[in-house]
Amino acid sequence: MKDNDNTKPILNNEIIYDTPTRMHIRSQDSCINLKHFHRNIEFFGVYKGEVMATVANEKRVLHAGEIVATNPFEAHGFEQIGDITVFVASIGSLYLSNFESIYKRSKLPRFLTDAEYNKTIFDKMTLVDDKYNLPELRKFAVVNDLLADIVERYGVIAVDSDIADDDLAANVVQYIYNHYADELSLTVLADKFGVSPTSLSKKLSPFIGKDLRAFINDIRAIKVQYILSDPSMRDLPLKDIAFRCGFKNPETFYRVYARNFGRGGGEVK
Repeated sequence: MKDNDNTKPILNNEIIYDTPTRMHIRSQDSCINLKHFHRNIEFFGVYKGEVMATVANEKRVLHAGEIVATNPFEAHGFEQIGDITVFVASIGSLYLSNFESIYKRSKLPRFLTDAEYNKTIFDKMTLVDDKYNLPELRKFAVVNDLLADIVERYGVIAVDSDIADDDLAANVVQYIYNHYADELSLTVLADKFGVSPTSLSKKLSPFIGKDLRAFINDIRAIKVQYILSDPSMRDLPLKDIAFRCGFKNPETFYRVYARNFGRGGGEVK
């Protein structure tokens, strides 16, 4: 993209929000049903009302007192059912170091549905909501306390991979996030990071859980969706948006868009 491309602030905003050093907790009275995924762990809890949560291919209505834990790279979206109040917590990998060192090859359960137990978690989230200037040590304390509460009640799920012990895959994925519009392939990425394509493939496959080409195109489709969600961008031709996000031909874009959002790109208005 050119520097004066008016879609760039929207896409850069998403990159800024998906960094290892992000620890942000906020409450809000609405949610946007844009399917997306990111590198950070996200917690989404319902204070009031009901929300239809979609995580990967699983849907569930969340009631007051319930929480969903979205692990890195799990596609997810939330659709409110009437009036709601929710909290959203985005936790960067920097603050997960203790959890990852203790619970190697593990991830958190997806749906945390014990509303009575979760009251303590909700109370703690309220105390730190929107306090952007917490000292770094306090941020670690908040995250460790949250994770301890979750693990004590819900446990962890074993992951058949030791990829958490290697930063290579995470760095490659971050590079893809930052350069999704560029020409990307296993060969290009392997050359960029100074490893063989075979070695990189072995590292990436368990980390992203899908074919690399599909992963890259899924990121591009999600970037297209973010642009389309902005009313000021709706006059841009769809094919131009898709091209700017890295798609080389309309057929590939339509197919990938349908896989992610349940309809073809040609149906998007």
